[in-house]
Amino acid sequence: MIIVDIHKSIFLLNEFIELLHWLCSKEITNKVYIQQILSNLYFRETHHSCIITLKNLEFYDGFKISSNLPLPSNILPSNIASYLSHEQLNKKLYLTEVSLEYLLNFYIYQKEQYKLFSERKTSTYLLSFISQYWNQLNELIQDQIKNTLSQLQCIPTTKGMKLPKDSYIYSSNLPHKNLPLITLITSTVSKINNDNNTSSEQLMNVVSIDFLKEIGCRTIYISINPSIKPSLNSEYNREYIQTFLIRRKNMSQADIHALKQSKNLIGKCLVERKKSSSLHTSHLHIGTTLDASANKTGKYLPRDLYFPSVAIELDWPSLLILDWPDINPYSQEYLFLKDLGVQEIPELDKLIDQIIKEHQQSSMIVKEYKLPIALSFLASNFHKHYIKLWNFEKSQQAFLPCYYSTKILEQNDDSNELKVILEAPNNVFTGLIFSLFLNLNIIYYH
Repeated sequence: MIIVDIHKSIFLLNEFIELLHWLCSKEITNKVYIQQILSNLYFRETHHSCIITLKNLEFYDGFKISSNLPLPSNILPSNIASYLSHEQLNKKLYLTEVSLEYLLNFYIYQKEQYKLFSERKTSTYLLSFISQYWNQLNELIQDQIKNTLSQLQCIPTTKGMKLPKDSYIYSSNLPHKNLPLITLITSTVSKINNDNNTSSEQLMNVVSIDFLKEIGCRTIYISINPSIKPSLNSEYNREYIQTFLIRRKNMSQADIHALKQSKNLIGKCLVERKKSSSLHTSHLHIGTTLDASANKTGKYLPRDLYFPSVAIELDWPSLLILDWPDINPYSQEYLFLKDLGVQEIPELDKLIDQIIKEHQQSSMIVKEYKLPIALSFLASNFHKHYIKLWNFEKSQQAFLPCYYSTKILEQNDDSNELKVILEAPNNVFTGLIFSLFLNLNIIYYH
């Protein structure tokens, strides 16, 4: 009878606490009986508050989750659990402390709870809670949370609720006027602004800046200045990269991704020029100079550009290069640009196409044939850069210069001069011995 009366009652907060104390004071050892009482309970904090339903209580909240956030119905809220000792909760009421993983599963992995992240107040509480325990989570769970939050407009800003990638952490280096600045109390800001105007509730909801960066919030603003004319500003790339390099340690991965996706680096092609030749040479060779090709100069994505040294080494005028001819390959700027995607070597397919192109520009007579520069480059860099990209399809593509070994005996016959052709690597007698390319002018096959 007592169980029926309890289940029909709607307790006020103080009455509900008295009920739990009463259960703890009795020498009730029947766990099933206790669980029956705790299987269906109703209470509210005041006469005007919403009714809170508890069903099949199993856990109590030891994380002090804000009363502004919902809890699963099988968890005793912390504002009630705090009136009881751990012994009473564990041994009298047979409740265990809820785990962090259980709560995250409720807030993060159940889509019906996503609306909590869309409201400024509840999102603040949730972000603060996750931030507080972020470093206790393994990498897999962190990645799952980052993936979920990156798709939700969960960050309170001066421009409303925004996606993490569209939200900016306060900094004196940012143009504050038009950017959606994060309005959360962050760990560093709270230290500076910890004055009488900051409420205790706000101080309890501090969010770590490191956490905000982890989930994709921004620390830098990348502007595109149309007033800069690339062809007239040779120092632009240097100034642009150095501006961000000094902030590199504080950047988030979202900042790096934004830089990778920004067409803000000036690129150009090398200009072709013809070298002087001797009277006895019938084939002119193409050379390169560092003068800009005006029709190609412009702003590009980092991944579309190559470091200048590559184009010079390959004598490849059409290769789009970073406009920074004297960049030091051992400098921090070089490494930063490499991280952003500026390339040190051409893609394998592109390099093979260049080998074929150089072959077609050369004399096909063996004695006059000039081994493609791109082929020598492939040979010297194969094991370092290209070996993992090599596959059966590439071995069937004709790009190796060869001639028939059966014609060697006839090489003194001017009417039957040996001609160079391109063959697939799997047809060449020597096979794919790329190290030989640097020492041989011709590859033989049967």
